[in-house]
Amino acid sequence: MANETNSVLEAVIRLLRLTQEGVLKWSLDSYSETPLDSHEPRIEGAFTTKYKATYLRLIAQREYHPARDVTAPNDPYRLWSTYSSHLSRALGVKVDDGKPYWSKEVYLQIVTEYGRVLWTFPKNHATHDLYNAVEYQVAGVNSLVEELLKE
Repeated sequence: MANETNSVLEAVIRLLRLTQEGVLKWSLDSYSETPLDSHEPRIEGAFTTKYKATYLRLIAQREYHPARDVTAPNDPYRLWSTYSSHLSRALGVKVDDGKPYWSKEVYLQIVTEYGRVLWTFPKNHATHDLYNAVEYQVAGVNSLVEELLKE
């Protein structure tokens, strides 16, 4: 299982390199979005590409986590919440302090040419890096910067 997990991670890193080198071209997917006033999970962005005979889709989804009472005596996070804001600032990460928040998950999927999901890659840090590279590519940041520097 560890070797399979490493192989999948290496494959995602390879997709990242191909994207950064401009070999793999991605396009914006017309995936349906959730209205902004909803607390339902919402698709932030979706992109598709074709690698050889395989269709890939990359999706960023935001999920709402409602507030919860961390002062309740039976809440196991009550003591934790006392230190969470300090820890959050020190580590630079979101720590559950009972306040509502949105989290972001990125999913890399193998899909049919019609968009049906066949398999979803396991979550890993490289998938987030791939998403950032794809956004950069599709937004045309390189060409914009080059044009601005020419003037």
